[in-house]
Amino acid sequence: MSKSGDPTAINNVEEVAAVKLHPNPATENVTITGLQGNETLRFYDANGRAVLTHKATNSVEVIPVSQLQKGIYIVRIGTKTLN
Repeated sequence: MSKSGDPTAINNVEEVAAVKLHPNPATENVTITGLQGNETLRFYDANGRAVLTHKATNSVEVIPVSQLQKGIYIVRIGTKTLN
């Protein structure tokens, strides 16, 4: 939860603005840049189900997504354990 008490708030806009995900749309891999290298990346489908989790170890991560069904996904990036 953020300092403001809002669980969806972003405390450091500069850090978030530096993170980029491409290509969009993707068929085989997505590349995420601007990471610190200690984040957990979790992909959620349109129904809110976590369908892919990846532990980042570098500032640039290439994540295979070809096993995911075609659709819209939300990517949550966090440095704490994501429940």
